Amino acid sequence: MDSERIECLTEIFEEAGVSATEEQIKRISEDYAFHLDMEREMSSYQHIGGSNECEECQSLHIKVKEKENEITKYQNSVKRRRNADSVWLDGEDVRYE
Repeated sequence: MDSERIECLTEIFEEAGVSATEEQIKRISEDYAFHLDMEREMSSYQHIGGSNECEECQSLHIKVKEKENEITKYQNSVKRRRNADSVWLDGEDVRYE
């Protein structure tokens, strides 16, 4: 793969009228390949949000919403049964007042 990149880059340099030694072209090819790898890795950590979100993020958002709904239903149930205004967790205990 590296030899193909170097050969391709050599041709591009020749067509553009840029002179460089084989060692320089090799280094440029390696540096650029490294740059592309780092760019791919960094983009995998970045999410803009909205419609550009990855499927995994969208799935996680849906799961979070489902859990939030379950918590709200549980809190409302405790409030009704205990005639309480607020419900919260204190460690492993459910508190209400």
